Amino acid sequence: VRGMPLTKVVAKIRGPKGTEVVLTVQRVGMPEDIDVSIRRSVIPFTNISARMMGPEHAGFGLVKVRGFVSGTTNDLRSAIDDLAEKSETGQLRGLVLDLRNNSGGLLQEAVFMSDLFLKDGRIVSVKSRTTSSEHYTATVGDDYKMPIVVLVNDGTASAAEIVANAIQENHRGLVVGDRSFGKATVQSLLTPIIGSGYY
Repeated sequence: VRGMPLTKVVAKIRGPKGTEVVLTVQRVGMPEDIDVSIRRSVIPFTNISARMMGPEHAGFGLVKVRGFVSGTTNDLRSAIDDLAEKSETGQLRGLVLDLRNNSGGLLQEAVFMSDLFLKDGRIVSVKSRTTSSEHYTATVGDDYKMPIVVLVNDGTASAAEIVANAIQENHRGLVVGDRSFGKATVQSLLTPIIGSGYY
């Protein structure tokens, strides 16, 4: 599949649920090809997963956010509320927000998510070459007041970096981990015009 577009590779692998596909893999240093048999199935994607951190950290929750798609902030709110119900006091003593290897997504979801934790302050500014700058600020009052730690690494990018930065710059919580990806651009995807020749 070297040089083949990803969409064509995926099309060759896809098939009816329950059937098998054999992938032949070549590895450097291995004289023989390796055949890997995989049973096709629907793979559920869990954008948000949450758990209590255990008895040694009673009352502390951990939430992993994998992407910023439509509805992510609502799902995060539900996850935090569910964790609070599981704690002995009915509220969390602290929250670890894991944004490692989160490549981002929708700008608006990053703004909504940041606003969950901020009482006030600037979330992000978007400067455009063609239009006036946009400034997104937190609405008055924060939904969640517990201490927060945000985990980042070199795979944390885009919308995930916006959330981490908003929490750090507004002195709302700690950001811990490696230097993040450093994506400082916000882009819009435009639906191609049918028949234009551009895809």
